[in-house]
Amino acid sequence: MNERSELRKKLGGLTSNEALIPMIIVFAIIHVMIITSFLSSNILSQQLADLQRSYSDYLSEANSIIGGASMMSETCTNFVLAPLNEDGKINIGPLEAFAGEYPSERRGYIIAEKFKDYNISDDVKELVYAACRNADNILEAQLHALALIDSVYEFPDDPAVQALPLPDLTEEEKHMPSEARLGKARSLVFGGTYAVEKSNLSANSNLATSAIRSELVQHVIKYNEEIGKTKSRMWAFSILAVVLIICLFVGIYFMFVKPIKMATRKIATDEPIAANKGVREVRIMSYAYNNLLARRNALDGILRSAASTDSLTGLANRYAFERYSLDASESEGPLGVGFFDVNFLKEVNDKQGHAAGDKLLRDSAECIIKTFGNDESSNCFRIGGDEFVAIMPRVETKAEMDAMAERFVILQQEKNISIAWGLAYTDDISKTSIKDLLETADQELYQRKHQMHGARA
Repeated sequence: MNERSELRKKLGGLTSNEALIPMIIVFAIIHVMIITSFLSSNILSQQLADLQRSYSDYLSEANSIIGGASMMSETCTNFVLAPLNEDGKINIGPLEAFAGEYPSERRGYIIAEKFKDYNISDDVKELVYAACRNADNILEAQLHALALIDSVYEFPDDPAVQALPLPDLTEEEKHMPSEARLGKARSLVFGGTYAVEKSNLSANSNLATSAIRSELVQHVIKYNEEIGKTKSRMWAFSILAVVLIICLFVGIYFMFVKPIKMATRKIATDEPIAANKGVREVRIMSYAYNNLLARRNALDGILRSAASTDSLTGLANRYAFERYSLDASESEGPLGVGFFDVNFLKEVNDKQGHAAGDKLLRDSAECIIKTFGNDESSNCFRIGGDEFVAIMPRVETKAEMDAMAERFVILQQEKNISIAWGLAYTDDISKTSIKDLLETADQELYQRKHQMHGARA
């Protein structure tokens, strides 16, 4: 017994006579249009999801410019400020940290090369390129300063340190006294030109990320308009099919009209239609609609989940974080924010492989959820490669957040991982903003991260 015979047996009902053939043809055409509109809507939704994922990658890359430059700037300035330890030996900790970070793909010219192939507007690319040039200028000044110090205190025979592309000194610099070379090294990373480059880097990076978000919003609006039009056509065809059936078969009310009226009520509320009413053609239509409805609901659920969930950790992603932040900013009362950065992720990836790095990220997410998450963990987000955020609207006091931090430290010790964190609290969010709280938490995070890296060195 073939599939059609099985379906006929399963659905039952009487067949239509030859007088109903014109109606069946018209209805079949409309039905194809409904399916076509439905599939077009799904394709547009998938394209929108892909676009959002691509722009999320663009944002991550753009943010990594200032992140990489900040990390190298911090380690370099620490070394230039104190190239020797108290015992007169090279202060190898920050120097090795700088050398270890140098091969990272977060350097300016590497990011600029990536953006050349990205499907994004030239205006945005120019902002990214400007930030990359700032980052490269900062790195050039850092390498120059290290070369000056190397000419005074010869660097140790460390492969990573020796691999640094230090520039040659000018003849004038070679004939400078040692103290003058050290002074010039400090002026390179603490002087006005360096500060201007850092300021320009921050400004250009912020402009680039804002432009990327703005461009994404424009695309989203355009896609949503097209999706809305497609769905409108789909519902228009559905309603037309119902109207045609009612008009043509009013004479056989109990065989066609009544079952179809019941079906239209179900369609209007997105409910399944009973497939055991009316003639066989109506039952087949109901069966097909139920399958399409189930498929659409399943696809919508997958798309919503993919658009707002980080696949590795299961936490909400940056897109969900932006929406959550908007809602939280419009509320009143106390609110806490936690900013987290996983330590030594690159070292784990390099030495143990990316599978170990992924496990480190999942363990870190678990620590954050258990300490700062709400009942559904919908307030915890992975916003970057190794960066996480928690927004806590239920925190009543700063002391409560401090207690959370103590539990957080214990959980890290139990899992043998290291996470830098920063916390910020306000007794009334309406008097400040999520952005300000994040900046406060970010400052505390980087202070603690510097301490952690210094302790490990």
